[in-house]
Amino acid sequence: MSLVADKIFTSYLNNIEKLNLDQQFHFFSRLYLWYKHPFFLEKLKQLQPQYLGENPEDQHQLITRVLNDQKEYDYNCFELRQPALGLIPDITKIDRALFKCLFGDTIFDTDLSQALIKQVPLKKLKNIKATLLKDDQSFRLLSTIAINFLYLFENTINKQDTSYIVKKALKNLEKYDLSNPCHIILAIYLLTHCIIGESKYYKISPVKGLLYKQALSDIHEIIVSHYFELHLDVKLEYLVCCHLCNEESSIKGVILNEAKNSLTTQNGRSYLIDRFSLNPQKHRTTFETSEHRNVLYLLAVNNDHFIKQNV
Repeated sequence: MSLVADKIFTSYLNNIEKLNLDQQFHFFSRLYLWYKHPFFLEKLKQLQPQYLGENPEDQHQLITRVLNDQKEYDYNCFELRQPALGLIPDITKIDRALFKCLFGDTIFDTDLSQALIKQVPLKKLKNIKATLLKDDQSFRLLSTIAINFLYLFENTINKQDTSYIVKKALKNLEKYDLSNPCHIILAIYLLTHCIIGESKYYKISPVKGLLYKQALSDIHEIIVSHYFELHLDVKLEYLVCCHLCNEESSIKGVILNEAKNSLTTQNGRSYLIDRFSLNPQKHRTTFETSEHRNVLYLLAVNNDHFIKQNV
């Protein structure tokens, strides 16, 4: 697997300018938080002025830009989730702003919470939380979006216990229709993002607690039952969650072997695509749009050999 990781890592590192700012930050931040290598921190410091700003005025402007962003983003099962997104129309923008607050804290020791609250009042954030806790259907359909909001809000602004989130997720799991491919994906992402959220998005490991072990067990059961209906991203994210919980998976070899056989090379750049899934991510087939999948692979191998060989 080290050869695959080498090819992916060097392809993205040598073509990092092909990625937009958010993708570049995603690439270097996840690798830094996972492997703690100073090379990635230096890359993040170079991106800091653009991503977070260097002073309160810059930070205010960057948060404003995120909250006013009119760009359409591609989400898994977008049409199914539209009613829930319409119920809380600003939630995806607020999630992106909250991520800036989180990484400002966990990577740069910078507090952006006040810059956010000045533009999104605490009352509004608490109302979104209340809506998600009250409306189970929207909670399930939003899945990752809802889970991200709740963990980010608690970790950056509200500073409250997060155990209620995974409890609610586990309670809602049985309400998904697992004969529906979209419901399968949303169910898994609901639980993987509880584990990732509890880790403060890769800052803290292992993630402890019986509820998270139960979530990991439930994810495993769904993947085994629906393996070829699932795209590669969600399987790699499951392996990442196994590492976060300090648990071994009996299907790790199967997933990594699928990844190995999903490597493609286009224009001299090597990256993973969805090759074997019955429901591939058709909107994520290019080198640029496949960045998330490939970072997950570099985390899932959980071996820094590719870094030592190339940095």
